[in-house]
Amino acid sequence: YGSDYGGPGIKSISQNLKEFLSISISDKAKEQIASKNAKSIFKPLSELK
Repeated sequence: YGSDYGGPGIKSISQNLKEFLSISISDKAKEQIASKNAKSIFKPLSELK
């Protein structure tokens, strides 16, 4: 979820998640969208030097 979460048309986070999970794409693609893409770009503060 981005910093713009809660914009027009978004009624609840749970409904938004249910809709996302119902999209007919692979579980791998859902994992990439929801987690892995951001993790590949952003690093934890503990890893910054």
